[in-house]
Amino acid sequence: MKRHAKLAVCLLLAIGLAGCGLKDGTYTARLADFDSLGYQDYLTVTVAGGAIQSAEFDALDAAGQKKSEDERYARLMQPVTGATPQLVSSHYAELLLGAKSAGKVQVDAVSGATVSSRAFKALWQALDKPMKKGLSEPVTVPNPPELPPASGSE
Repeated sequence: MKRHAKLAVCLLLAIGLAGCGLKDGTYTARLADFDSLGYQDYLTVTVAGGAIQSAEFDALDAAGQKKSEDERYARLMQPVTGATPQLVSSHYAELLLGAKSAGKVQVDAVSGATVSSRAFKALWQALDKPMKKGLSEPVTVPNPPELPPASGSE
């Protein structure tokens, strides 16, 4: 009898642990507002087999054009920061591929893309609960601060 009880407990634990991963589906988070440069960042992640199979991090302007495809913006950004919107978008999307848990992804900032880095982190954190629970409705996230507070300000 004790053996059956132990087996039942082990089975329940295994079922419970299996439910802790990511649920298959497509999940999107977007910032609530356009940033000071006129873009609204978004992150769309597709989970299949409990792991992230595809990810797209980008931003749209009011006309629906992607920041990563804006050649003028890239020409202006690259000499100043050393990065381009395409590089930033692909860097963050590649970080997520194959992840089986939102908490297991190490998110480092991209030099020269502080605003995008903050946006990505906020969007990624916002998708944690929906991906675990299988909630596929788009999530709207408050915009993170674009610049650090001035020293001495509250």
